[in-house]
Amino acid sequence: GDSGWRCGYQYDTLYHTPAVPQGNRGSWNTEKIWHTQTPDQPAYIVPPLAHFGNGPAGMTHYPGIGLNDKYKDHFFACDFTSNPGGSKIWAVSVKPKGAAFEVNKPEAFVQNMVPTDCEFGPDGAFYWSDWVGGWNPPGKGRIFRVEDPEAMKNPAVGETKKLIAEGFEKKSIAELAKLLEHPHQMVRLEAQYELAGRKEAVATFEKVAKESKNQLAKYHAVWGLGMIAMKSPDSAQEIGLSLFKLTKEGDEELHVQVLRTISRFNSIPLSLARAAEGQLPADEPRLAAFAIQAFSKLVPTPNGNRGPMGYAIRCSRVFDLLKSNADKDVYLRQAAVQALVTMAAGDGGALADIWSQAKVKYDVPAVRMGVALALRRLNSDKIAQFLTDSDPRIVDEAARAIHDENIMPAMPALAKLLDKSGVSEAVLFRALSGNFKVGKLENAKAIATFAARTSEQPYLRTAALKLLGSWANPSKRDAITGLRQDLEPRDKAVAAAALKPVIAGVFSGPDAVRKEAVACSSKLGITDVAPLLAGLVKDEKQDGQTRVDVLFALSDLKATELAEVLKVAATSTEARVRGAARVVNAKSNPTAAAKELPDLLNDPKAAIVEKQMALEALGKLPESALVDDALAAWCDKYLAGAVPGELKLDILKAVQARAEARKLKLHADLRAKLKEIDTAARAAEKTDHLSRFRESLLGGDAARGRDIVLNNSAVYCQRCHKLDGQGGEVGPPMNGLAKDKTRDYLLESITHPSKQIAKGYESVILVLLDGRSISGVLKSKDTKNYTVITPENKTLVIPVDDVDAAKPDKSAMPEDLIKKLSKRELRDVVEFLSTLKEPAK
Repeated sequence: GDSGWRCGYQYDTLYHTPAVPQGNRGSWNTEKIWHTQTPDQPAYIVPPLAHFGNGPAGMTHYPGIGLNDKYKDHFFACDFTSNPGGSKIWAVSVKPKGAAFEVNKPEAFVQNMVPTDCEFGPDGAFYWSDWVGGWNPPGKGRIFRVEDPEAMKNPAVGETKKLIAEGFEKKSIAELAKLLEHPHQMVRLEAQYELAGRKEAVATFEKVAKESKNQLAKYHAVWGLGMIAMKSPDSAQEIGLSLFKLTKEGDEELHVQVLRTISRFNSIPLSLARAAEGQLPADEPRLAAFAIQAFSKLVPTPNGNRGPMGYAIRCSRVFDLLKSNADKDVYLRQAAVQALVTMAAGDGGALADIWSQAKVKYDVPAVRMGVALALRRLNSDKIAQFLTDSDPRIVDEAARAIHDENIMPAMPALAKLLDKSGVSEAVLFRALSGNFKVGKLENAKAIATFAARTSEQPYLRTAALKLLGSWANPSKRDAITGLRQDLEPRDKAVAAAALKPVIAGVFSGPDAVRKEAVACSSKLGITDVAPLLAGLVKDEKQDGQTRVDVLFALSDLKATELAEVLKVAATSTEARVRGAARVVNAKSNPTAAAKELPDLLNDPKAAIVEKQMALEALGKLPESALVDDALAAWCDKYLAGAVPGELKLDILKAVQARAEARKLKLHADLRAKLKEIDTAARAAEKTDHLSRFRESLLGGDAARGRDIVLNNSAVYCQRCHKLDGQGGEVGPPMNGLAKDKTRDYLLESITHPSKQIAKGYESVILVLLDGRSISGVLKSKDTKNYTVITPENKTLVIPVDDVDAAKPDKSAMPEDLIKKLSKRELRDVVEFLSTLKEPAK
């Protein structure tokens, strides 16, 4: 199965819908891959049994002695979140349910630490390593040991330690057989491994399996026989038949272990296959799951499909199981699919041929789904036949297989589904991407036609336009999975030719579609669209940012309509549009801009966004004494504290752009001005630790900041923080953050995360007057006491008078986060966070 996280999911895929507001994680979110079993998630995955914890790290199994008996047959799993308040070691157990299991309610075994791995020692104690805190390497670590004093009184604890220290090589056959009953798992396994290498192993294991009153000893005997059969295939038939005799004893779990063991043989003879065939109880899915996999291991015979146990007959047994299961138990379905894959031995064509003959009898959705899933695992283009299935779920699965596994011979068939009505969005997204991958003129036309179809959802049309816009230089990342793809560069004229005939329809849609249409037209160099674009800029009812984007597109296209449009934009009621007009004018008439833009900066009526855009334009102008003198004067104002906070960063960026421009003659020493500003900021750090970042405090773009928070993979804020109910719990939720927090606090939380740690998320080290140190999560502090929860999960109340020093531990927030954001990005993030005044609904 495949239900785990792939790194590609987080890198700006096109596959997300409004149903998942923060869904830019590809199919991981959109198709609910991470959810526990739901009817509408992909069938190719093995659904997770349960959710517990945020960051899986080390895991181990209780060996049977050393702790209280309530931990019998429990797993211990480290949950790493980088923060002591959120990290744990869970104790969890499972019980059989259908062909799989269900998870009993987990118990927090260790809390208020940052565990990364755990293990039981041969001394009966439980050990774990502690990262201490934070995402970055802390440069220190701790190893803890815990024991249960009562449980350690068990004589088996000392016996285990002695046995493991001595080794098992010198033990007699009788001693090893007896040790298969030992209460410690490690001892039983060592005895099994040693015994499996002895000459008398088969007879000894068979005797234990038949005569022992100890269940665990029986299971180890079965596994030991399996080891021998896998190592010596000639013995497989004799051992296998001996194992099948054990299934008559009425022990259901022993029955399961016999089938499980035989299913792991490399191959089995006909007699064992027939025995396994008789072990397919439709009402016992766990037995059936292992029986069908054992049955699939039959040694191929020279007569192929002919004979009493030919390929067709064997496939029909799997079809029978799929049909009787009717998709009720998805884990049993997975076992049947794996059986088909095993029997096909890599030949998807052979399975497809058998299916074409058998579908008269087995033409039901559950069997068709099983065959489709098997063809996916075999990477067979024969799966294309299921793109026209009458069951939409099977069509979805075929589309997922062809696209996500890059089955290129079947990709043209998937691409054609873009024109088929009634298919799901899972199919439409992949059909769009499939057309892009095939890459012919007819495929570009199909994408363009889809983008112009007003009946389609805006986010699908936007995705289509993004693909067309990148036609010439395909991304190295797949549009749906985010995984690597290798597509050769292509002629953008092909995409342009496909888009031109439907260009009017493309611009008939909501803002998001029109905005993407602008970008696409600009990338493809389509000048014919200029009159249409000019109309959008002139229309005051259109979204301001769309008009700005259109204006820049007209500039890129060097459209003849540009001059007329600029006159209209310059008098717009929308400040961003007026600012964009000046920026575009500056490109065509830099001399006039050098005079006009400095005057704009001094105009008290001009909006901040106009001034920000003017400064950006000034930084890019060619040689000009007027520009350099104006910027030098603004640097002096900056040093005098006379610059609005919203413009500080823009002034620095404009000056920096000119100072670093190659072969640009400067008429003022702007480099010296920059150094002077930096020196002043560094000096101010003595009293103001934010002095070197204050230019990012005001003037950001909240929309861009939200995009960084949700989609910037370098910082990946949602790894630790929830926004609108989605994300991690290592740090405080973002919703409501600005209700009682200043911008200074928001900026500081990113640049100096350990300066102030959110209440309930801080750790502390208390040095007591008697020399002891106590560390843990600080739950509260008043004038009399500290209340600390220690790594041992004890709540300690420490009088303030007993504390010699209190030192905060570092924040779980990465200290190098600021290195991954430009100052503009930092400003945008602060602006976005400052809007989050309301708690999550």
